[in-house]
Amino acid sequence: MKLVQILNLLFLLLICSLAQETFTIQIGRDAVIILDETEFRITGINSAELQTKIIIQINNADGKEYSKYYYSEDNYRRLESIEAVIKDLNGEIIRELDEDDIHRSTITKNISDGIYYWFSLYSPKYPYIFECTLEYEYYTLFIWPHWQPESNIPILESRYRIIKESPVSFRTYSIGLDIQPEITITGSDSIFTWQMNNIEAKDKKYRTPPENKIEKKILFVSNHFEIDNISGSTQTWDEYAAWKRKLYLGKYNLSLQAIKEVRKITASAKNNQEKIQLIYSFLQKNTRYVAIELGLGGWQPYSADWVYTKKYGDCKDLSICMIAMLDAVDIKAYPALMKTRDAGIVYIDFPSNQFNHALVFVPLIQDTFWLETTSDFLKAGELPSSREGCNVLVIKESESEFLRTPLSKSEDNFENSLIEGVITSWNGLKFNSKLSYTGNDKSRIYQLYQSNEKRKVEKYIQNNLGRFESIPELQEYHFQDSTDKISLSISGEFKNFINQTKKRIFLNPNILNRVDFSEDLKDEEREFPVYYSYPFIMSDTVVITIPHAIDIESAPQSVDIDNSFARYKITYEFSDKKLTYVRHFEIKNRLIPVESYQSYVDFMLIVEKYDRKKFVFLKF
Repeated sequence: MKLVQILNLLFLLLICSLAQETFTIQIGRDAVIILDETEFRITGINSAELQTKIIIQINNADGKEYSKYYYSEDNYRRLESIEAVIKDLNGEIIRELDEDDIHRSTITKNISDGIYYWFSLYSPKYPYIFECTLEYEYYTLFIWPHWQPESNIPILESRYRIIKESPVSFRTYSIGLDIQPEITITGSDSIFTWQMNNIEAKDKKYRTPPENKIEKKILFVSNHFEIDNISGSTQTWDEYAAWKRKLYLGKYNLSLQAIKEVRKITASAKNNQEKIQLIYSFLQKNTRYVAIELGLGGWQPYSADWVYTKKYGDCKDLSICMIAMLDAVDIKAYPALMKTRDAGIVYIDFPSNQFNHALVFVPLIQDTFWLETTSDFLKAGELPSSREGCNVLVIKESESEFLRTPLSKSEDNFENSLIEGVITSWNGLKFNSKLSYTGNDKSRIYQLYQSNEKRKVEKYIQNNLGRFESIPELQEYHFQDSTDKISLSISGEFKNFINQTKKRIFLNPNILNRVDFSEDLKDEEREFPVYYSYPFIMSDTVVITIPHAIDIESAPQSVDIDNSFARYKITYEFSDKKLTYVRHFEIKNRLIPVESYQSYVDFMLIVEKYDRKKFVFLKF
């Protein structure tokens, strides 16, 4: 068999070598990127041409997803041409891209001038070659394509080239790469080329922090740019902030009528903290979030009065309106630019447009408020997890300042449950339960609470309660919302909750939360911290009446493991035919450092072991 495989491989290589356009077969992977090439030709101080080319060998049906291609255009990047084909390994064309193959769509939830496309080119015979070339015209250097020589599949050759036909100065920022460009001069053109060969497929790591999911990348930024005739500079953060001030100029105005209304709203407030909460609540009740990305509107907000009147806007629009309303009652506030934590981090040593969101920063003498204006349920000063612990650029009157948003603690994000039930004669469990959520856990459940879709709510409840047991039959449920938490009361029945023999009953009282942790992670070579969206506490109490039980024959030991990054505690008691089981699971910090990784794995394996243990009861 081995000899046959070798002869077949040699035969394929011989055929490829004789073809006019040939490809060396790549085996052992679902797909392999043969070439990933980007060329950015700078034709003027405010214009450029982009050409991208990718060649991928698709080896089997699991790899055909890589011949599905996505691309887009907007007011500042216009697609000039696209060509795509699939070929056999001899270079013979099997199929060319046709206009009917291209699917076009716009983001319906946003008001945007962006247009998004995708297409697929497949062949029923493997392996085959997918090849695609796109050409764009750029009308600003504020947007500059980056180089990311990595993929979930191997890359044989990745190349990024800048051709400067115009005297434009730019800077680069390297992430995980120590590579310098080859620089050549051809006439009046300067050519910068970065290249890497034989790049291994990127491994997916367990709970990788967002900023570490991209391990190889070079960022590019023009030192000077212009967009819609408004010029700016990125050489320092203060210069970048000065450009943003140009975009904000004249946007803080409110009508006299609006100012009167705001002052009336806050007339009963005893201090600035109460004024902030009253205005914030007014904004939440009277406006809604709508993403607006029309031309310069992707960075420039609408005026405060426009938002106040129209009653909608995106993050920057709502923030400007909030700042103007606060100013009406003599409270100073500033716009704050950030990258949400789920998207990574802002590199403070690389002034550039790295932001995807806006907050409001309110510096009081005794306190500081961060306001998330796109939320309709948070209290003033509360932030969702994706806004916690972020580098934020605050744009003040004549300067800028980087600050860091606060982090919540595990006790702030508390999920508490009480489940009380009785074993039925047909091995089921009739139960009443109450679950409550605070902090980021409340945010997680809030959209469900607001939903009027009965089937959606019931599906969530059944999937949540039935993750480890049978899907419960629900009798009734209802939500209760208070200032600090959302509670969910549920009654229903599990079928076949216990197993029993003539003399024994077997059950696991850990209904809601069991850890499922892979033993394979013990051997993972860890380069980055373990990441959680936020620290949290899960506290579960289960009280089960077991009519036929007379005593516990075996049970897991009570356990209490408390360390720097987590805590796990289990206690139980059996009395008067009632088993009371209490489980505490806590992650103390959102980042667990690399040096604690092995301790973390050992901890999680212990948690998994105890979470799965069953109680055995003796029967009458």
